[in-house]
Amino acid sequence: MIRSTISIIILSTLMIQSAQSGDKALTDAQAVDLGMTEVLDTKGVDDNLQFSFKDSHLDIAKIVVVINKSVRNESNNEGQTLRVYQDGVFVHEFETSTGTEKVKETTSGRRYVATTPLGIFRAKRAYKEYQSKAFFGARMDYAIFFRGGIATHSTSKSAYKKLGQRASGGCARLKYEDAQTLSDLIRLTGEGHSRLWDVGVEGLERNQFSDRIKLPNLDRFSGKNSEEADLWTYDAAFIVVN
Repeated sequence: MIRSTISIIILSTLMIQSAQSGDKALTDAQAVDLGMTEVLDTKGVDDNLQFSFKDSHLDIAKIVVVINKSVRNESNNEGQTLRVYQDGVFVHEFETSTGTEKVKETTSGRRYVATTPLGIFRAKRAYKEYQSKAFFGARMDYAIFFRGGIATHSTSKSAYKKLGQRASGGCARLKYEDAQTLSDLIRLTGEGHSRLWDVGVEGLERNQFSDRIKLPNLDRFSGKNSEEADLWTYDAAFIVVN
């Protein structure tokens, strides 16, 4: 029994690592759970898209998170960093791993790209504990989702060595303590309490913070208030640049 349990744990671990590294075919559900985007939906959402970050963007929210998804090299030391501004003042810089920008074909024949989409986005949901449904409960604690399945979140210590490189399915990975720091700052712009509620996914630990407020959504490329209906969010904006 013990040997069987150990074998299951080892197999699960290998499957998680293989799927996250792109070494095996993914299912559609796994691709979506990784934050990947179907290729049909990615026209204009790639490194050739023109989006310019401006200093004025630092005024669009109380907390502004700038994720630089470019490749880090000798001439570009800002690549794969996540910078945090509070009231327009720089307060933190963390190493991150954004999407690999590689296209993978799933078992259904659909093609998904592991991209971290460019543009400006509101924080949508914040969690303290979060486990992936498709990958055997892989932990993504202090996840803050800002576009569909794309989030900033903590990664495993074994993946720390990849921080500073493109390595994810689209999310921006962080060290545990950095993800917690970012979450704490963003949640200060909500209602100011820390009540959690279990979102009820069977067998998984997913505790979401319930301290969001209603604010206008932001236009993806200008940062101006959108004419769409207000959404539950935080006074925080995520800006992805390349």
